[in-house]
Amino acid sequence: MALPARAQGIALPVCADGIALPVSTDRIALPTRAEGLHYLFVPKRLRYLLSTRDCVLRYLIVPKKFRYLLELIGPHYLLVMIRFCYLSVLIGPHYLSVLIELHYLSVLIGLRYLSVLIGLRYLSVLIGLRYLSVLIGLRYLSVLIGLRYLSVLIGLRYLSVLIALRYLSVLIGLRYLSVLIGLRYLSVLIGLRYLSVLIGLRYLSVLIGLRYLSVLIGLRYLSVLIGLRYLSVLIALRYLSVLIGFRYLFVLIGLRFLSVLIGLRYLSVLIGLRYLFAL
Repeated sequence: MALPARAQGIALPVCADGIALPVSTDRIALPTRAEGLHYLFVPKRLRYLLSTRDCVLRYLIVPKKFRYLLELIGPHYLLVMIRFCYLSVLIGPHYLSVLIELHYLSVLIGLRYLSVLIGLRYLSVLIGLRYLSVLIGLRYLSVLIGLRYLSVLIGLRYLSVLIALRYLSVLIGLRYLSVLIGLRYLSVLIGLRYLSVLIGLRYLSVLIGLRYLSVLIGLRYLSVLIGLRYLSVLIALRYLSVLIGFRYLFVLIGLRFLSVLIGLRYLSVLIGLRYLFAL
């Protein structure tokens, strides 16, 4: 394929075309299908990214005026000068990531600008959310695409590993977090012992209900966390006796304190006066 005139820009043949590259040059031109445009100069260090399959692009082009800017600032900042938005329209950002690697691109223009140009939804497909979180940090990532969408992209199980639930609760609040993944799953992720520290058992009981809470962590540990006096108010002693049995209940709080909580008249009905006198 004949190259356009040098007056319009500078272009060098690519290895994929079967023509040897001049050793002295520090940049090469990528071929593209577009005609009437100028050329894109690629730093010499990126030449290894080219392969025989790249020749289907023909010549990718930039205006001639960038030729002089290259001599002033060097080829590394070329992508900033011609704007990544214009480049992505010509060859598509998916193929661009193959040519120059997103890791190198983020160094050139910064992930903040990159996310505005191609959108975080597409960016996550290009490089993967696992790597994206390392590049820009989860705090900024959550602001860009929102935690609700982030959870859909990578899954909350993996998200909790990335930023830890303590930090996640600060970002979106535990009330909203429970809506996203459900408290049943949340308890599996971080454990109820840690969950109780984050949001408090009073609020936790409202979210998932004491019946389910008692199954998750056990009544013995529950009594230590919130105290039996408050526990009796939350679920009522009648229900508590069903859960753990009255013989064990006496050991936990003692009959003297139990009688104050529910009254001896009601206590006698629950366990029977004969058994009460024996105790």
